Amino acid sequence: MKFVAEYATEKASQLGKEVKFACTTNATLLTEEHLRFTQQYGFLYLLSIDGVKEVHDKYRVKANGQGSFDDIMKKLPMLKRLQGWLGTRMTVNPDTVHRLSESVQALFEMGINQFLIGVNTDVPWSKEAMRTYAREMRKVWEFYQQKKRERAPIRIVDFDETLEERRNRLCSVWGCDAGRTRVAVSTDGKLYPCARFVSTYPEIDGKYCLGDVWQGWTDLEKRLDLMAGLERRTKCQNCKLADFCTGGCPAVNLYTTGNLYEPSPMDCQITAVYVALLRRKDRK
Repeated sequence: MKFVAEYATEKASQLGKEVKFACTTNATLLTEEHLRFTQQYGFLYLLSIDGVKEVHDKYRVKANGQGSFDDIMKKLPMLKRLQGWLGTRMTVNPDTVHRLSESVQALFEMGINQFLIGVNTDVPWSKEAMRTYAREMRKVWEFYQQKKRERAPIRIVDFDETLEERRNRLCSVWGCDAGRTRVAVSTDGKLYPCARFVSTYPEIDGKYCLGDVWQGWTDLEKRLDLMAGLERRTKCQNCKLADFCTGGCPAVNLYTTGNLYEPSPMDCQITAVYVALLRRKDRK
């Protein structure tokens, strides 16, 4: 990471460009040296913490099979002292979703300030699990609104905009930055649209390789697929939620529906939950 940061910073300076860095980590190996490094290059570590101890340790285990929650908690005082603002990327699973709101509240009390809540779309969700997700997200939304009124140091970006602001931001957008302004480099030097295309799904592994670090972009046709317009979202054209989403993650789409432009039913349900919460905000 040090080499990449030094190299990229030097090259950017030579080209008159600006380079920024970010890193998500499970924090188990973080040291003061690592935190000084992020300060030098102007970025913060985003932590992977899925919830309270029992929730987190269900899937975030070390090589010896033990959970990693206690290891992360030991790092929090150092992180608060040297980094200050702490964000977490929470992964929600169907068998832990019933403790989502409890986890958000508990982690906030432990010192976490910002929450990026992501649903694990790689596993099946029952209708009951999705109903639980909707209920838990309402509780999270209510907790967030209360803390914002108290001017507490907390942020959940997805709750900060109005429904109209979300529509204006997304109504003419398809996809994300994958393959456009973002690229992922695999360990063997191949270029992919984003990290989700790199061996996440064996069924699509290699199908969207765009080139390599030696030759650059060699498959421009596939890259253009990721830069297509709204007209290819044929399944979304009559959806009442189409203006409030970007049509799902392209990698997940390809894996679940076989089509870059057709979102999985799971993504559609998640969008419906957020739209319902923002409607509540507008009514208030």
